[in-house]
Amino acid sequence: MRSIRKKYRPASGLKQKEKGAATRKFALLLSLSLAFAVLMPVQAFAERDLTTVNREKAAAAEDVKEKEAAEASIEEQIRQIELRIEDTLSQIRGFETEIATFQSQINILERQIESLQREIDEQNELLNKRLRLMYETGDQSVIEVLLGSANIVDFLANLDMVKKIHKSDRELIEELDRKMADLDAKKAELVTVKNQLDAQKAEVEIQRRNLASQEKELEDAKAKAHIETQEAMENLASLEEESARITAQLIGGSGDFQMNGELGWPVNGRLSSGFGDRWGGFHGGIDIAVPTGTPVRAAADGVVMTSAYHYSYGNYVLIDHGRRNGNSIATLYAHNSSLAVSPGQSVLAGQVIAYAGSTGDSTGPHVHFEVRVNGQRVNPMNFL
Repeated sequence: MRSIRKKYRPASGLKQKEKGAATRKFALLLSLSLAFAVLMPVQAFAERDLTTVNREKAAAAEDVKEKEAAEASIEEQIRQIELRIEDTLSQIRGFETEIATFQSQINILERQIESLQREIDEQNELLNKRLRLMYETGDQSVIEVLLGSANIVDFLANLDMVKKIHKSDRELIEELDRKMADLDAKKAELVTVKNQLDAQKAEVEIQRRNLASQEKELEDAKAKAHIETQEAMENLASLEEESARITAQLIGGSGDFQMNGELGWPVNGRLSSGFGDRWGGFHGGIDIAVPTGTPVRAAADGVVMTSAYHYSYGNYVLIDHGRRNGNSIATLYAHNSSLAVSPGQSVLAGQVIAYAGSTGDSTGPHVHFEVRVNGQRVNPMNFL
């Protein structure tokens, strides 16, 4: 019996060792499975996020095209308006030239009328003097001329001369009056044409002012369209950058942002759970217990890669901090009650990026903080 026991004991010890090895192997596999189970949803979420961003990027690119087309259309309308304005200005200049020509002719006629009026006044004055003289002398001068005739032939000749003098005076004044009437008629005709040109010029001037008003409205619309185009282009650029960063995240890459210095604590609180094995599994970060609503701050300068909800992480933020000693560095902040940043946004160390909570797979309000080097989760305490 004693020898049997000795043989039995080694066999029992071997089985216990084998059982212990199997248990440790199972624990290791379980830890790896849990780690893989946590990492895969993040990877899958990033892939879904990339699909969404690329879809939004395509829509943004189409939006940019539409905005640019709208802006180009307005610019073409402005060009057409400017051509019409130039046409009206050309018409106005033409009217002004014609008006100036007619005004010059009117001025000439007015001077001729003034000269003729002086001549008429002079002739009337001479005639009036002669009539006054005849009245004062009782027409003796005429009688003396006639009585001084040598004979009947001379008398008749003198009488005819007197009649011709009176007739000449009347005809001269009548001729001057006719010239005055002609000049007045020509002036009136020129003034009529000039007034018509003035009216036409005024109409074209109204058209020019209306076109200028339309141009002003189009210029305002163009400025607004240009702003919308720039905003659309900035949105597209942001989406392209976000797409590139998510792609870099999926392949383990990093952006060009350079990080200097150590990481800061995202919150001031009690370390409730460390990095590594926990509850038969693997805990890829540290937990810092803080009240709900506590501001969560970026551990360093960087660019937000993801700011969204995950069934396990809850509301979480993933920040790319660039490269350090040739390694890609990123940090993750999980279980937040709300988020304060957006993907693609640049953040500074200490900037509020979220507010602590207990969303996702969480047993109470705290911040789950991870540090990732080249896509692999490492102990954050080595960087804090």
